[in-house]
Parts: sequence; C-alpha cells; structure tokens
Amino acid sequence: RQEVRVVKARLSSRGLFGASETFGQTVFEVGLSFDPLLNLPFIPGSSLKGAVRSAYQELFLKKRVKDEKLCESECRRIFGESGKSVGLVGFTDAYPVEPGEKGLILYPDVMTPHYRENVKTELDVQPNPLVYLTVAPGTVFQFYVFWKNRGERRVKLGSGFEADLSLSPKPDLQTLALLDLALLYSLKTGVGAKTCLGYSSLEVVEYREVR
Repeated sequence: RQEVRVVKARLSSRGLFGASETFGQTVFEVGLSFDPLLNLPFIPGSSLKGAVRSAYQELFLKKRVKDEKLCESECRRIFGESGKSVGLVGFTDAYPVEPGEKGLILYPDVMTPHYRENVKTELDVQPNPLVYLTVAPGTVFQFYVFWKNRGERRVKLGSGFEADLSLSPKPDLQTLALLDLALLYSLKTGVGAKTCLGYSSLEVVEYREVR
C-alpha cells in the first residue's frame, strides 16, 4: 500500500532553484531549474529530499539522541544512500500551481559583483550589475511525499533469533512525526540557492494525506 501526502507551499521570498543549471546561464550568468515541456520553473525532488534530510539530521540530534553515528545510520535508512540504497521516503519535483506577486511566476532580480579576477586594489573594482531570473514571491508550489507501507515479514531462525524479510519496512510513527517536523522546518529555512540571504523560503499552506 502506497502512502502519499500532498504538500502545497507558498514562497515567502524570491526563489532561486538550480542556480548552476544551464537554463538562463548564457544570458544571465545565473541558471534556474526549468521544465522545457511544461514551460515552468520547478524545484527538483532531489533538492527537497536533501533539504529535508539535513533538517531531519539536525532535529534528530537535538530531540532524540545525540549520537552522530546512529543519526547517520537512521538517515541512510530513511532517505537512502546515493548509488547504494533507495530509502523509505521519496519526494516528487515541485511545480507552481498558483502565480505569485502581480500574477507572475518568473521575477527579475539583480546582483552587483564588485570583485572580478586580477583585482589588486579597491581602485580596480568595477561594479557590474547582473540581472537574472528568480521565482516570484507568493508563488505556490505543489509536490508529493510518499512511502511504501509493506509492514513487516519476520521468520524464526531457531535459538530465539528472527529475521526481518521486509523489502522496505514502513517508517514508524516516531520517524514520521520527526519527518513532518523536518519538512516544515526545511521549507521555512529555504530550499535552493542563497538561503542564507533569505531566498527560497516557503510557508506550507496545505499538507494532507492523499486517499
């Protein structure tokens, strides 16, 4: 049985997702994750998963056990490990479902690099404003969180030993509760580039189970 939750989140600030992507780099020098078929910017599921994993790890050490090895093992079990395991929980890409300010989805922004190569003194500084694309504040994104509820399959091996043959044991309630908190925390903190400057912060407006 597949467990699925739908998440809708509104950008509290300008969003910048996939700054190293090729879309927009030729013109603006700053990229953006962009779907050429839907003609829309999006937040990659891998970025969401990475942000939630980091938040889960931080909250695990604060609220459960201050054991970094146990925390890392638990994160590998839940979120998987690149090239080795899939993990218990998955995230889809997030796409805009409502436009942001002034009915826009794409929004211009500007930064002004002061220091280029071969700058030796302040007299050599040549400020050069760069206009690039971001996602408009107020834009609402939607994505899905899912996991496979397979339960447990145990067999007795004799001498009191048991083996768990579950292909992917379901997350327990304690794990799911911390995962919910990590999701809310990570979105509020920001997913994407320049989060330390206040970019890409999202506020959850809907979070429910899909039946």
